[in-house]
Amino acid sequence: MGLTVTRRVGESVVLEVAEGTTPQELWEALQGGISVRLVASQNTRARLDFNVPQLLCIAREELVEADLD
Repeated sequence: MGLTVTRRVGESVVLEVAEGTTPQELWEALQGGISVRLVASQNTRARLDFNVPQLLCIAREELVEADLD
């Protein structure tokens, strides 16, 4: 299992490439794919589990926006 986050309708998850990653490294890492699994849902909320290569960083959109401020 990877990172599990809870999202509501309209909320997002951001996948970013880790700093210092070359295009070739990213290409090779993505050959295994990205997996997003719905763990649970209730009304307007969903729990999502992400399995991504270590070269990708996963964050809730509001945390990324806060870092930019």
